[in-house]
Formats: sequence, C-alpha cells, structure tokens
Amino acid sequence: MKLPKSLVWFACVLLVLITIVGCTQGRNTRQDTENNNGPRTTRWTTPRTPVTPSVPDVTPTRVNNSQYMVRARRIADKVADLKEIDSATCIISGNTAIIGVQFGEQYKGKMTDEIKKKIDQVVKKTDARINRVAVTADPDLVSRINDIFKDIGQGRPLSGFVKEINELLNRIQPK
Repeated sequence: MKLPKSLVWFACVLLVLITIVGCTQGRNTRQDTENNNGPRTTRWTTPRTPVTPSVPDVTPTRVNNSQYMVRARRIADKVADLKEIDSATCIISGNTAIIGVQFGEQYKGKMTDEIKKKIDQVVKKTDARINRVAVTADPDLVSRINDIFKDIGQGRPLSGFVKEINELLNRIQPK
C-alpha cells in the first residue's frame, strides 16, 4: 500500500508545525499585564547594623605591626644565639616563621638537616604559636626576608607581602 508523496509531505509538515507550536511558550498579554501591575509580596528584614551614608573606604598606609615585629625579633635573636649561626632574620605569617640565616665561617655553605632541626626546635620553643618553620641560608632569599622585615617594621601591612611570602615558602620548601 503506497501513500501519495503529497500526503507524506503534508504529514511531515503538520508534525513539524505541531512540535513548534507545542514547544513555544504561549503568551497571554492580558495575564502578563495583570501580573506586572498587581500587588507584589515583598520580604523586608531590618538591617542589623545602622545604615550610614556612604563613606569612602580609606586604607591606612601605616599599620601597627609591633606584635609581629616583637615576636619575629625574639625568634631571630634566639636563632642567632646558636653557635652555628652568625645572624638570623625572621618574618611571621600566620603560624609560619620564615627564617633566613647566615652561618659562621666553619659552616659556610653547609645547611644540614641537623642545623635545620635545631632551628626548628628553638623557634617552636620561643613562640608556641608557630607550627611551621621554613629555614634558608640562600643569600638572595635571606636578603629578601630582611627587606620584608624592614618594610613591615616601617608600617607596611603584612597583607601586601602575601604573594612574595608564598613565593619564598615555595622556594624554601617546594611542594
């Protein structure tokens, strides 16, 4: 039983039209205008803090870093008291201490695990809030640590050094 070609075409076109019409969203303009102009339910909560006029956010250029400076200086002094160490610089970020050391003449160029363990113990004994200690004797990194320490001492916020501190930590203790 053969159907005429025109009947097959007609059925296909009808099927496509029905699909298009059925899938489009019917819009009733009267219903749309009634919903847009009618009353709306709104939920309002009282703000917890009083609303004040807009005040520009002014970030201070100088910050009081004295707490971190005192802790870092105390740690650096204790590390420098070790017989293997000539001088030490420390910066503190959160619960991490980054220590830059310069060795005595007999230890030049020899960063041993034993010396690192001694420094780690001294730091954790000096400041109980320190959980992680990163130690380096690389002259370039020690210089960067010293520069950061000086800048923080001059009042620059520690948050301005986050990227550089993370860079230092990755170079000292790669993951």
